This record gives sequence, structure tokens and C-alpha cells, in this order.
Amino acid sequence: MNALVADLGIDREQIADMALRYVLEAPPVSTVIAGMRSVRNVLSATPPPAIVGG
Repeated sequence: MNALVADLGIDREQIADMALRYVLEAPPVSTVIAGMRSVRNVLSATPPPAIVGG
């Protein structure tokens, strides 16, 4: 972490913000769910899809 902070010239408190900005720079990425470390986290935090026509 110290090397990253030194290389970027930022405070430690800015690391998360800079990481999100870095990820969002990739053209295919349009949405970021902060705090989700795995697909399991995302699935447990989102409602199941609605069943249509069933």
C-alpha cells in the first residue's frame, strides 16, 4: 500500500476512490458495485429475477 500511495502521490484514504476510477476507465465497464468481492456477494445482495409469463 505504501508503494502505491507513493507512486500515485495520494493519501491512503483515496485508494478506494482511485481504484474505482481505474476500473471505470475500461470501456466495457459501465457499472461498479463497491464492496462486492465475489460473485457470491453480488448474488446474496440482489433480489432474484422476476418470473415473467410463468
